[in-house]
Amino acid sequence: MSLGLARFGHLLVCFSGIDGSGKTTLCREVVTKLRARQVPCRYVYGRFLPVTIATWFKIASLQKQRTKQLSRNQYIKQIQNPLLRSRVVAILFIIGVLFDQALRILFKVYIPSILKKEVVICDRYLFDTVIMDIALNCAFDRNEVWRLLQRCLRMFPKVDIAFIVNVPPAIAYQRKAEYPIEMLTYLSDMYLFIGRRFGAKIMDGTKDLSELTWYVVSNVVRSNPSAK
Repeated sequence: MSLGLARFGHLLVCFSGIDGSGKTTLCREVVTKLRARQVPCRYVYGRFLPVTIATWFKIASLQKQRTKQLSRNQYIKQIQNPLLRSRVVAILFIIGVLFDQALRILFKVYIPSILKKEVVICDRYLFDTVIMDIALNCAFDRNEVWRLLQRCLRMFPKVDIAFIVNVPPAIAYQRKAEYPIEMLTYLSDMYLFIGRRFGAKIMDGTKDLSELTWYVVSNVVRSNPSAK
């Protein structure tokens, strides 16, 4: 990952991965440890939240609920919201999601970060929005997600350090059975593919929390001279 916010004396550290991988717990523990070292930092939930397209996004979510009981192959084939099969509608949907994401990053991450010298620990970021909110609804394959992310990342604050917290889908399902295991398998493959393409650090989320926290903190300290 190339340096972006570091020119302001800050670090943007992002965590991505499937639900149940332990991202939020890890992020909050990292913030605690960094603050114990007198490193200015804060936790931010960075995934898109529907604002301008809230009604439309609820319709898309209802479609996903109806497909929850399908097998993996059936799920991937039928996951696309019927309304998004129209190229024009799909493009408008993607623009709406990215617009809401841009607003969130601008006001929750970027502006506060240029006003304060701090490390931003971002629980989910643009990677998650594109994979979870666009790819799922539009039934994108890995290459389509890769191309979209390449375009989008040019318009968003660059990530200094990106982590993919990886756990087997079966374990993630046991921890948080919000999505069917078929969907978690699909998403896990997507995260690993995208993470490797962008040079993210792949972490084994089944390891002890203290070990994972130390690994993250040590990477932050090495990347930010002011944190040493």
